[in-house]
Amino acid sequence: MFWKGKGLLAGFCVFLLAFSASAKKKDKYEVSKMPKALYLNEPESKEASREFSPAECPELKPGEDGAFGYLSMITSAGSRRSGSLEMRCAAEAVRRVLAGFGYRTEIVNYRFPYYFISDQTFSIKDRRTGREIPAFPLMYSANTESAPEQKVSGRVVRPSGLKNGDLVYVSGNIKDLARKAEKWQKAGAVGLVMDSKSFPYNMTGLPVPHMIHSTSWHYGALPGLVVEDAGKLVGKEVELRNLARIYAGRGYDVIGITPGEFENYILIGGHLDSWYMGALDDGTGVALMLRLAELLKDEKPGRTGLIFAAFDGEELGLFGSRVFCERFGPEKIKAMLNLDMVSVKNNFFYKDPARAKVMPKVFSVSPELMPLAKEFYGSLDCAKLWWSLEGFAGISGGRLPTDLEWFWSAGVPGIFVYTPDRYYHTELDNMRWMDAGDLEELARASASLVRRMAAVDIPRPPDRPQMEFEFHRQDDGAVVFELHLSRGDNVNLHARPGPVVLCCYEQGFEKKVELKRGQGGGYRGVFYPLYQGEYEFVASAVVDKVSLKIVKSMVIADPVKEGPKEPEKKKGGEK
Repeated sequence: MFWKGKGLLAGFCVFLLAFSASAKKKDKYEVSKMPKALYLNEPESKEASREFSPAECPELKPGEDGAFGYLSMITSAGSRRSGSLEMRCAAEAVRRVLAGFGYRTEIVNYRFPYYFISDQTFSIKDRRTGREIPAFPLMYSANTESAPEQKVSGRVVRPSGLKNGDLVYVSGNIKDLARKAEKWQKAGAVGLVMDSKSFPYNMTGLPVPHMIHSTSWHYGALPGLVVEDAGKLVGKEVELRNLARIYAGRGYDVIGITPGEFENYILIGGHLDSWYMGALDDGTGVALMLRLAELLKDEKPGRTGLIFAAFDGEELGLFGSRVFCERFGPEKIKAMLNLDMVSVKNNFFYKDPARAKVMPKVFSVSPELMPLAKEFYGSLDCAKLWWSLEGFAGISGGRLPTDLEWFWSAGVPGIFVYTPDRYYHTELDNMRWMDAGDLEELARASASLVRRMAAVDIPRPPDRPQMEFEFHRQDDGAVVFELHLSRGDNVNLHARPGPVVLCCYEQGFEKKVELKRGQGGGYRGVFYPLYQGEYEFVASAVVDKVSLKIVKSMVIADPVKEGPKEPEKKKGGEK
């Protein structure tokens, strides 16, 4: 069965909503069930600081032949939280499998920011009754350490009724929340109280349990908590405390490359980190990647080599793929096959996995690869939805919520294989809903697809806007960013909204620099780094609805003590 177009996608989503209505009542959200995957190791704990040794790991090896055997190996490692021993052991097991097939392997170690949370770091109380309300911090939001008694108090109001000292109630569509939070902060807001039913894809109330995490990627100006039934707090006085902090964690990407030198490469990747067992998300993607490595290990290499990647840090912000893209370079990637949640039984319509059919698959594809994708995936024994990457990005805030994002925004053609699921990011994402036959069929079709992609020329998207991003340091210690946008002979393209550079230190996001258009047609901005160490600068712009991103790094040996002070605002009547 083939479905085409955005209208049919909307119909498909409505179809899921309608048939899941009865289950929605049984899956009433409980904030107390927030995944423990986010309760990461304390930075000062022994687990966080000790050196890893493979001898600490249990024996992890495929329990049977085929992709399903690799999936069993991955899930037997346990909950693969970024920075955990379980994640490191799973990475070592994946590396051993790739090395056994003859690929050149390495585990790339890097630093990434993680938001340390424990039961003692946050709370929200009704000031009149003293009752503590179930809640969970907005990930990467500001904390209340510097507030009096390390907490903020005020009345919960809707944005339209905001006054100085209030907390803003947030619900429904939370698109562009960070920018809204900055606006509310300037208007006097002291915090955010978000309803747990909020959802980022404009489908409020999607009946998927425990989806509070979807509201959480928010490097925001205000301290915030996600609260069950938050609407009941509107008009009440509350006391909010959030002492969660950002620390530098360790990430581990597993890379396997065809031995030799090649003109370009096909990148085949999924992410190894998970919330719970993560059988579907993304054990299936990494298992499929390993099966492809096995099926393709004896191929005679031509001009195109193969790269197999199991990325870390995807769940915390696509960190592992960002590091790989910046270090390896998107110019060398001919195309990417992105495997993220690729096979699961239909748990929207079935209660019993033994009776459930395979869930329909969504293939989001660059135009250059759509004919090949349909040729090799069209015969799969499941329902299929063909869609563009632009369309998928359109319902997720203009970006792809998966590791393909960094390569696609740099102009690399790609295929994103994805399967909707009811229980991903929950303890129910386990082996009960897996289908060995479907995973193996997908593996063999994918192997044939990769062989063809390696053998043919794959053009970059025609007439795509191009972005150049450079930077240098001034004598006063400032980092000056320069960005130019072009298409063909037009070297002075406009970006709307204007381009920005996210300045990321190893312990997280430090500053967003909005670039201003200069006289020469390019864009320019200035950043004053306050810390010593490695920075990543993520430049992004949108031109004619095309998202462009470039990631570059810089080591700061001599940071500035403080940035320039903001000019004092003149009082009314002064000139």
